[in-house]
Amino acid sequence: MNSTEFIELQKKTGLEFVTTGSIHWMSANKNYAVASPALEVSRPALEDLKQILSKKNIWFVNFISEFTENNTNEYSFTGSKYKLENFSSKIRNQIRKSLKTCEIKIPSTEEIVKQGIIINRETLGLHNRTVVYLTDEGLWKKYVKALMSSKDVYVYGAYVEGKLAAYTFFIKVNDKYYIYHPFSSRTYSKFAPMNGLLFTAINDFIKNDPTGVTVSYGLASFFSMQSLDKFKKGMLFKEEPVSRITVIDARLSMFFNRYINKIFFVLSKIKFIGPAYSKYNVIYKSSLLFRDYKKNL
Repeated sequence: MNSTEFIELQKKTGLEFVTTGSIHWMSANKNYAVASPALEVSRPALEDLKQILSKKNIWFVNFISEFTENNTNEYSFTGSKYKLENFSSKIRNQIRKSLKTCEIKIPSTEEIVKQGIIINRETLGLHNRTVVYLTDEGLWKKYVKALMSSKDVYVYGAYVEGKLAAYTFFIKVNDKYYIYHPFSSRTYSKFAPMNGLLFTAINDFIKNDPTGVTVSYGLASFFSMQSLDKFKKGMLFKEEPVSRITVIDARLSMFFNRYINKIFFVLSKIKFIGPAYSKYNVIYKSSLLFRDYKKNL
């Protein structure tokens, strides 16, 4: 599917969208909006940003832009060889174990609806995140049915003794596969279900296109999740530098400056403040790029 078709699919899933000029903004989470498709380069005008920040109490806006200064990475695999010998010995063993103990197959819609939501709630709970459409039964069912009935959407599941241990959606947009919701249950983590799932899916894609494929595992974690980023690299997803720009609404922008950042940094030595500062610092640094972005409009 192309970018326009992808946006229409997202609307069918029940996700909220606001359009300003030629930019489509998805606001799946409260107070936050991102240009869609999320990993494609956008160039919103100041008027676009003003409009989106004036709607639905949105305080933060993110988009990817072409910029000489990069502040994050997109993890992607590009190639036609995804064989066991390409991996480190540790990852090879994990893949072998996964393929031996897990059944990798395409789940039914009912399985994803009923068992997937359990995995969603567990995964998001572990990361202290709230994503309503992934945890509310009605919203999740609508979301899954829209995805499962669309072209260029592929879903893989890893099963242990008949139970869904992990699942992932792959959505092909403009000849690039994007990974969505690579979630797994901790109950079955010792079987490394995601290793075998990714290995099987990507090799299936390569069989359909022997010249090579590109698969995106998304951006580096917005907030520090070193184990996840390490896992991506272990599965041969390489870091591609990109610029992620954050625009902060005027109601909050006064709290994001170098003076408050320094004060917050000092206070971050206090244990319970440290995690909050990490989040603050990522947003603050990402917002600094917006100053340079405005100069180039």
